[in-house]
Amino acid sequence: MLPAVLAAFLFAISAVVSQRSSRIFGAVPANFFRMCIACAVLGLITWAVDASRGLSSFHAPLFRQFLLSGLVGYGIGDIALFLAYARLGSRLTILINWCSAALFAAGGDYFLRSHALTPPQWAATACILGGLVTALWPSERTNHPASGVIFAIIAGMGMGMGTVLSGQALDTARGMGVEVHAMSQTFQRSIAGVAAAALAFSLVKYLPKRRAVDVERKWRHKPFWLLSTALCGPVLGVSCYQWGLTTLQSSTIVVAIASTSTLLVIPLARLVEKDKPLGRQISGSILAAAGVVVLKLLA
Repeated sequence: MLPAVLAAFLFAISAVVSQRSSRIFGAVPANFFRMCIACAVLGLITWAVDASRGLSSFHAPLFRQFLLSGLVGYGIGDIALFLAYARLGSRLTILINWCSAALFAAGGDYFLRSHALTPPQWAATACILGGLVTALWPSERTNHPASGVIFAIIAGMGMGMGTVLSGQALDTARGMGVEVHAMSQTFQRSIAGVAAAALAFSLVKYLPKRRAVDVERKWRHKPFWLLSTALCGPVLGVSCYQWGLTTLQSSTIVVAIASTSTLLVIPLARLVEKDKPLGRQISGSILAAAGVVVLKLLA
């Protein structure tokens, strides 16, 4: 359970810095640049770990499955996530993303992996999601762009189904009697993510120029934001996420625990985006934390 909790902390930081990066560089370019950085870093770490162990973590059947998982999660999911950040901000985007991801993961686990949650686990998961909605739903009556909401749901589908496909790859690995460490899992997934991000980046260059959001070009020469979102998200965050999936085996539980990253976004968004927290956000945080405690007791 610890890896999923660590992933939650890292994803919270990544959400805020990713939202800023999407405004600095533009949503699609920011995602492309951070995926290139992440893939390079993960590749070096995977090579070093495999060399130290004297074992290769690459196996053809598993590689194909991790690529598919990366295409869905990193490719479709993350591109849509960055497009949503630029339109909705980090708080509402991550709320819609994680809540829909939990539902897609539950459906995928049931239909593709024959893994179903017990009624107490469902109750704890519902408690977490209820807390997220209570804490993160915007209080102001603002007409949010429909495109942003759609992109956030697509991002949730990508994250949920990408997690399920990773779980299938790990099921195959157990059947083969081999072990693939979390960094290698993440690296193999990121290869497909880079390819998808490069394709999206290439297409955007040829599309009609439309300014859906204001790009803060005065920050263009600040690499801190880009490096932070690459390291906290697809490098360390996803590696802990894959580690959690290896230990817990249930995609839905991993998604539910990692979704508490949305609560950590509240103070971070207050510092970076001047988004003031409300009293009900404290209540929602307590409700979601209680759900995580119950899941821990049931594990």
